[in-house]
Formats: sequence, C-alpha cells, structure tokens
Amino acid sequence: MRTRLIAALCLGTSLALGCQRPANPPDAGSAPAPERFCGLPLGDVHNITPLVAGERPRFRVEGLPASLVLDNRAGEKDAPCVIELLGPAARPENLFFRYGRSAWENVRQAPIEGGLRIEYPIRARAYALISVEAPLQPPAEAGRHRAGPVELEVSEGAVVRTDEPGLRVRSLGPATRVRLRNMSEHPADVVLLVENTSPRLSRTRHSGLQAALVENSRPLEVLVKGRLGPAQEAMVELEPLPLEPPLTFALAGDSRERSDIFRKILARIPQEATPLFMIFTGDMTHNSLPGELAAFSELLRSLPFPVYTMKGNHDTRAQGDAHYRMRFGPERYTFSAGPLFFAILDSNLWDERGYALGDEQLDWLERQLAAAKPPWKMIALHVPPHPLHGPPVTGPNSNNMRSADAERLRRIASGAGVAYVLSGHAHLFARMEEDGVVYLTEGGGGAPLYGYEPVPGFTVDTRKGLVLLHLDEKGIREQRISLEPSEAPSR
Repeated sequence: MRTRLIAALCLGTSLALGCQRPANPPDAGSAPAPERFCGLPLGDVHNITPLVAGERPRFRVEGLPASLVLDNRAGEKDAPCVIELLGPAARPENLFFRYGRSAWENVRQAPIEGGLRIEYPIRARAYALISVEAPLQPPAEAGRHRAGPVELEVSEGAVVRTDEPGLRVRSLGPATRVRLRNMSEHPADVVLLVENTSPRLSRTRHSGLQAALVENSRPLEVLVKGRLGPAQEAMVELEPLPLEPPLTFALAGDSRERSDIFRKILARIPQEATPLFMIFTGDMTHNSLPGELAAFSELLRSLPFPVYTMKGNHDTRAQGDAHYRMRFGPERYTFSAGPLFFAILDSNLWDERGYALGDEQLDWLERQLAAAKPPWKMIALHVPPHPLHGPPVTGPNSNNMRSADAERLRRIASGAGVAYVLSGHAHLFARMEEDGVVYLTEGGGGAPLYGYEPVPGFTVDTRKGLVLLHLDEKGIREQRISLEPSEAPSR
C-alpha cells in the first residue's frame, strides 16, 4: 500500500518537483519519451506547474503573470485539447490566448473546483499559447490623461504606463509637448517623466510650474518636478535642435525571442557610427508576454539613442495590443528630425488574405505626406509591400500584405516623392529601388529565417544585422552591419 501511494505521489508531482528514480542500467536503452499533453510537447512555461500529463492535462497557476505553450507545429491535424488550470489566478478575466480575444470563439471554458476547464482546439502546424495576466486598461487616448487633479495633453508623444506612480510620457519624436492643467481648487504636486528623448535631438523647456526642478534621471529620460496652483496650467516642451547633414540613424527589426543576437548586433554600432536614433520595425517579442515586453523595454533604455517603434504581428498576441499602447503609445504617428520626415504605419490588420493597411489609414498617410515639409520623406511599417514570403502554389500568401493595399502604398510613395519605405517582418535584409523609391526591409534582428522566395529586383542578405543610414550633402548612403553565420545562425 505504501509503495503504491509513493508511486501515485510521484506521478502527480514529478513534472513539477522531481522524484527520485532508480538510475537506468547501462543496457536499458534510450531515455524514456518526454511527457506529452494532449499528445503534444510542452513548450515555454512560466509560473505554471504541470501536474498531470496525458490527454486531459492539468496545470497549477502559481501567480501572475503566467503562460504555457503546447506545440503542434509538426502536426498535420488540429489537436482537440481539454486543459484544467488550477489556482486562485485561474479566472476567466485573466485568460488570454495566442490570437487574442478573437480566439474565444474557438475556446470553451467552465468552472471546476479550484479553477477552470478549457477546451482549446490547437491548430495544425501551429502552437497554442495561454497567457494568464491581469487585464490591462490603456489610456483611452494616447495624447490625453487625467491622474488625480492633473490633466495631461500631449502632442508628438504618448501617455504611457498609467498603472505606475507619477505621470509618464514617451516621446515619439524630438518635438514632444506636454500641457499640464490642475483641475482642482487646491495646489497639486507634479512629477512628470518624459522618456525616449536625447539631448542630441532636443532641449527641455518649461513654463508655469512653481518650484520647478528639471534633471536627466537617466540618459534618455527627463524628470520634471514642480507644483501647480489651483486651476493653473504649465507647459513642458522638448524643443527640437537644428539638425543638418551629416547625420546617421539606424534601422532594425524582428529581434523577437533572440535578444542575445540583437545585443551582439547592437554592440557593433559604436565601431561604425553614432546614430541619432533608431527606427525599430516591430516584432520586439515572440508572444507579447509581459516579461518579454519588460525585457525589451529595459534593453531600449540601455541604448544611447531613442528608439521609435512600431507594432509587429508578434506584438499583437494575447494582450499584446494593450501592452504595446501602455509601453509605447499609438500604432501610427509621424515625426520630423531635421531634414527627415517619418510616417509610422500599423500593418497588423490580418485575415486569410494577408495583412492590410486599410483605406482610412492610407488616406491619412496621403494627407500626412502632402503636409510634410522636410525634404526626405520616409514611410515605416512592419509588413513590406512586396511578397518577400513568396507566393504559395495557389492563392495569396497570408504572411504578405494584401496586393491591393501594397499596390496603393507603392503608388502613394512614388507620387509623394518618398525616398524610402522601411519595413521588417521578413527575417532578412532586402533592398530594391522602384519608381524612385527605395524599399528597404531589415528583419535580421535575431528571429529565425523560415525561408523566402526571391522577388525580382531585390538584393537579399540572410545574415543577422541592422542598417545604418548616413545622410550627407550627396544623399543617403546605406551601411549594413551584419553577423557571420558562425556568430548568429539563420535558424
């Protein structure tokens, strides 16, 4: 009886805590097959303990945030799966899936004692992600926020991380402006942090604050403290410095889960140039999980220059849309830096036909380009407007941009005198000039190369790397910094 009890305890807990087992004799053959869950291997797990494997797996959620992956990428058929999640954090409002809330139509759940039962069909040639997180509530407007008695109104920047103490604004260009209003009848203390800014791009000015203190709390952050009298207003501005050629900026994208490779690439930059800023074309995470976002944010804060980001398709998973707005701001915006103008687009609207920009966004782009004054106009987005993922045997490849949107974007770019269309998404470097526009894709930040189909006219390099763009009186010169395969394999 005692032997059977010990065996049962080990079966229930061996995955989580380990049980002592007799060593295999030398002739015992190969090691036993790894445990499988709904017939699938278990992928990345965070803050979750597997309790029971097999066709009806059971897990305990240890706390928030937590996540698990079941991998069906080698499967030719969908894998129906019934999963039990146990623990106080296993509640419906805390559950998010790989494809966000749209996955709910394929997921059924029911309460059980101590947790939830989830019926989750895992697609063939795909993997399932379950993320257990506290639900986020980003600001309704990226440029407006109320914190206690103080109201913020921001232009060329975004209110971020409203769940943390103080007032935080992320600069989306050298010309960020923050208007502060005390909406009460009593004095109000103000603590404002403006992040993603550089003294090489702008200087800080303020007016209207009593007992104001302005200091650089970190190399890319300005901390402003002061007091507002009743119904008083104040202004904090990042005033752009005059920028003239020669100047350099960097283009990178698609680091995803390989921040180790991305750091190697970044370490090469000081040997070549001192960029004023970087354009990062998205896919900063693999699954948009809180830990991934926090790690990437810290990496950006360690750099000596601001980084202007856009959202990639991997940054939209689970609660990714909300995480992105909380940390980085809106999905589309514009900014100018001296003679350069950038229009940042959101290319993540997707269905089986591919990724879309939509007529409303393309109309907005036309207006922004028509009003832009700097001579060098650039468009940046995640998904390139050329089929670098290659055409399948029949029909469109849903990893590419929809052909109608791609064609219209290219017409807009050539008609508006755009110099460059910058993108990522394909995990390689690709360059082509078409109708006076350079199409430059840099997705070599570390993510694995899945393969690609050559597009006529493109020069391609599959090594991991980034691009430096040097502007001088002769024009723009591109310089690629790359790692050799021995330093960073393509897969």
